[in-house]
Amino acid sequence: MTTRYRKEPFRDVDRTLAVMGELARAEQTSPEVRRTADSLTRGLDHDKDRNNIATRIWLFLMREIRYLPDPNGTELVQSPVAVRESGHADCDGLATLAASMLSSIGIESGFRVVAWEKEDVYEHVYAIYAPRPGAQLQDWHALDPVGQSPKPGTDTIRVEGVADKAYTLAEHADKHDIDMPNLTGQTPIRALGATRSLAQNGGEDQGSYDFDNPWEFAAYAIERGPDYIEAWRQTNRQPAPGVTDEDLLELLMQAQNQQQQTAGFGNAGTLILGGCAVAAIVYGATP
Repeated sequence: MTTRYRKEPFRDVDRTLAVMGELARAEQTSPEVRRTADSLTRGLDHDKDRNNIATRIWLFLMREIRYLPDPNGTELVQSPVAVRESGHADCDGLATLAASMLSSIGIESGFRVVAWEKEDVYEHVYAIYAPRPGAQLQDWHALDPVGQSPKPGTDTIRVEGVADKAYTLAEHADKHDIDMPNLTGQTPIRALGATRSLAQNGGEDQGSYDFDNPWEFAAYAIERGPDYIEAWRQTNRQPAPGVTDEDLLELLMQAQNQQQQTAGFGNAGTLILGGCAVAAIVYGATP
């Protein structure tokens, strides 16, 4: 029986795949991603032992990264380094990290989305890779650490669906006109917050929210950190019923105080990356 991995299907699968491809490629050269991939695959031939390499990465993700669904009504795509830092992600975050790690050591990789019951209603995404140099895309293997998926090897996950679509990092690299700010509908700051209606459908659905209540949002926002809260303030939208700008300002000060108090003690549950890397992208899902 097919396992349902997502609470709701991808609203804009092409854009999600493009964001995943951008983040995976951007961080395939990062020291942290390359160091992790190298330590896991040391001693294996990167051309001849690809299934063993994928299995080691798969076991690492199963052990170290906890599956955590996105907030209601929001598509959250974390960068590979952000997933490593947070220790949790949903299927797209796990797939992005897996593909980035494979690519970082020279293995062709990408993603495949699957529709379980209705074509064009995609509910799950996972990493795919070439089992040998030059393998045709239809022969690429699957790496999926979510749920009860099989260990890396011949892609049997797609067999359960009624439709699937593949997207490779090489394909993404060929799209030189990728514009991340335009792609996300936002300016790429460290963490971007938006609701369903933000710039996606002409401002409709003004009564929709990403969180069911203020307490759910507050708990998540404090964990995410000051940049996430400030991003919500810039949208001039309510993340949950009853949340005002004064509430957001108070939450922002609490998060800043918490960050200062925990400085020097490693990660404080926030996803903050320097430079031009995007720690996490949250964009509105069109209905």
